Amino acid sequence: MAQEPTGTQGWRQFHSSKERMLAEYDRARSLASIREVQTFHGNVAESELRRWLEGFLPKRFGVTSGYVISQGQRDTTKAPHFDVIIYDALESPVLWIEESSDLSPAGQARGIPAEYVRSVIEVKAAFSTRTVRDALEHLSELEPLLIGVDPSEERYKRYLPPSFFASTVFFEVRKEDQFQAEALNLFGKIALPRGFFGGIILRGEGFQPLVSARVDIAASAQAVASTVAPEGGSLLSPFSFSDFVPTSNGEFMGAVLKWSLVEFPAFAFDTLAALSGTYDLTRVSSFHGMGWPLPPNAPNIAKGGA
Repeated sequence: MAQEPTGTQGWRQFHSSKERMLAEYDRARSLASIREVQTFHGNVAESELRRWLEGFLPKRFGVTSGYVISQGQRDTTKAPHFDVIIYDALESPVLWIEESSDLSPAGQARGIPAEYVRSVIEVKAAFSTRTVRDALEHLSELEPLLIGVDPSEERYKRYLPPSFFASTVFFEVRKEDQFQAEALNLFGKIALPRGFFGGIILRGEGFQPLVSARVDIAASAQAVASTVAPEGGSLLSPFSFSDFVPTSNGEFMGAVLKWSLVEFPAFAFDTLAALSGTYDLTRVSSFHGMGWPLPPNAPNIAKGGA
């Protein structure tokens, strides 16, 4: 039998937050199965992620759904609605609240001035070409607020802060979608001019419940071919590459997907570090919540085995 993984103090308790999110998501998906249009579980996924972030992040960061509003835009420009907005709760005014008796305070949409927004997260239920495209296209609507940077002395700021970042959260990869290579390829093609943080997938069908996946953007000096193919690997392989495509500066850009015990806590504390201005690409943001990988003779990260 494979040995049980271990980790830093409290690592299993930290992962219980992810387990609760997925349990509520599964319950909603079961309830939604009778509906003609099955979107209920997606709404629950958004709500559960906001709930987790509210409990995890320091109180100086507010968490809401809603709108990023710039005083540099005219009222003829429509403001898209975003699933999760993280903002400076101590300094930011709230321009308006869309009240609803059916929504929790975190679910009530708020209008937040762009200069106080620290991050936007797009949430999807399943990881597939369609959902990744939808998520990245929606985040690309932030481009007008990212094409410039306000001088520090600017009184009337109109752009998102220099430290702003956007990311994606997907609740699962299903076996039926595991060979959709374009889903990973799309990450290397996103149009945001700055501040894209990749994403996290909370679980993969067939993996142990504690395992999650991180999607990171990477650069290469040469072209790299996707490893996702029916005759090769898949999105449910422990490690996958997208196609790396040429850029204007001579590099090749693509995405790397990896499954392990550490990806969920790493995403959580990288997010906190980025919000706090201490993120360092060359360092682990924190060892809290970290579980050690299974020993080499164990059945990797798949369920079962001897």
